[in-house]
Amino acid sequence: NAELALQARELVRRRKGRALTAYVHIVDLELCNLLGGSELAAAGAGAFRLEFFNVFERGARLMLREHPPFDTKTAPREREPRLLVIGLGKLGRSLVVQAAREWWMTPGRDGGRLRVCVIDNAAGRKIEMLRLQYPRLEAACAFDIRQIEKNSPEFERGDFLFDPEGRFDLNVIYVCFDDDVHALVDALTLRRLSKGHKVPIVVRMSRDAGLASLMKEERAGLDFGHLHVFGLLDKTCSLEALLGGTHEVLARAIHEDYVRRQKESGVSPEANPALAGWDDLPESLRESNRHQADHIEAKLRAVGCGIQALTDWEAAAYERLPQDVKEVFDIELLARMEHDRWLEERRLGGWSYAPGPKNVKKKTSPHLVPWEELSEEARDLDRNAVKALPGVLAKAGFQIYRKL
Repeated sequence: NAELALQARELVRRRKGRALTAYVHIVDLELCNLLGGSELAAAGAGAFRLEFFNVFERGARLMLREHPPFDTKTAPREREPRLLVIGLGKLGRSLVVQAAREWWMTPGRDGGRLRVCVIDNAAGRKIEMLRLQYPRLEAACAFDIRQIEKNSPEFERGDFLFDPEGRFDLNVIYVCFDDDVHALVDALTLRRLSKGHKVPIVVRMSRDAGLASLMKEERAGLDFGHLHVFGLLDKTCSLEALLGGTHEVLARAIHEDYVRRQKESGVSPEANPALAGWDDLPESLRESNRHQADHIEAKLRAVGCGIQALTDWEAAAYERLPQDVKEVFDIELLARMEHDRWLEERRLGGWSYAPGPKNVKKKTSPHLVPWEELSEEARDLDRNAVKALPGVLAKAGFQIYRKL
């Protein structure tokens, strides 16, 4: 798959216009994480973008988006959320990590830990591996680890549904086994055991066909209640899901950060049309954000840094970057590079300098000048964009590291 993408890159190396994007599936989740940073490096030529994806990582992200265990904008105050993950295969492990990471970054959690009950016949070993790979996992989650075999009396009793005080306070149940029949049997067992409690049960199935299709068609007659089917391949391999890859996530995050900072400084959408939501932005502005995302790797390379899979969630903010990264993270240099990139992009797009307010129709801007001639206010826009890089990258699952 990767070789085909590299051949495509050679074919379009001198092509002008919008970049060609290649979506490359990598079966092994760990390998996909290791290759992740090279996606941005491959975008440097401008004519080509590379997107690695893994159905399990993407499936976990989409499953959490469709059936969230908590509100990511504000953490509850009375009691931390509690979720149950059954099956710690590639999907289950990815779901645990992503839920923990979202909880860690939720405003107002005040050090509270997400309560996670996991069930697998090798649950202890698998969670220990995750703890080694993600140093903040233990601080983010309070684990209830149950090593339970398939079709065992312990599973049938369902004691794991209740917390140590005997309360049934689960927010959501995720059934993540690879085998469709096994996953459905367990989901139906859980539906029976949790009868009377309106807890969503999300069951992973390969496709939205077969058993999943039967369940949807017969839902009214069989009353599956709060049972939700998640067709992994149909969800993760759709055009919509593919187009929401790394570069798109980064571009959206860049735009959201820009909108937030502009509104905080008192700028209104009427004064700046670029403050619209992503879906309402003109395609030219979306592509501008994508170009800014493409340039991240070039900036970091200039200061001796690179991009790797996000494992230390503390590194998701500029203030908490590792000390060795902070030593070389030259805000002024990187801000100047961002301005030069923007300047070239605008000139290629037919924009020119003119004093006074920006004029979108005439394509004129007072900021189309060298860095030395910019006002401090305009320079601060680029400085703030650079300081936002750790948080922007974290939203796509990356962090900055210093190369040796």
